[in-house]
Amino acid sequence: MSENQETNIQEQEEKKMEEQPQKKWTDAFKSKNNNVNDDIITKLTEENASLKDKLLRSLAEVENTRRICEEEKSKTVKFAITNIAKDLIGIMDNFYLAFDNLNNNKSDLESFSKGIELNFNEFRKVFEKNNIKRIFPLDEEFNPTFHEAISQVESDKASGTVIEVLQAGYLLNDRVIKPALVVVAK
Repeated sequence: MSENQETNIQEQEEKKMEEQPQKKWTDAFKSKNNNVNDDIITKLTEENASLKDKLLRSLAEVENTRRICEEEKSKTVKFAITNIAKDLIGIMDNFYLAFDNLNNNKSDLESFSKGIELNFNEFRKVFEKNNIKRIFPLDEEFNPTFHEAISQVESDKASGTVIEVLQAGYLLNDRVIKPALVVVAK
């Protein structure tokens, strides 16, 4: 073959290449059978819609769970003292009865005194049942975690010793809910 013939053949091949449409990377996804492509697209669209629906339902469920938890938390906080309140109601009713009896029978101070003592004992039981402890630190060393010093006075006791308790303090489950108000020796 001569050079001219070779050049001619090359030119003809180049023309064929130019006449053929250029293939794109997306062409790999095209099928000669459009029905197959349509089926795949339909399936993927349905699956996408199903997944979106599941996602939205899951998000709604999470939101509902969060809302329910918030409501339960609110109720728990609001009614946390229900048990102690029930115990205190019984004691309050006893006080009403004692005062009614005192008003009706003014000469019976002894029974009134016994009624007060019974109520006092009921209060102690409620405190024990609910793990409320009294802090009465007379003659103990001052502890700022449990005590609040109102004043310091000269005393023959060691410095830092509680010499007077003005008001008792209280612990709830070993946590201070009211510090004892005390006077401390200098």
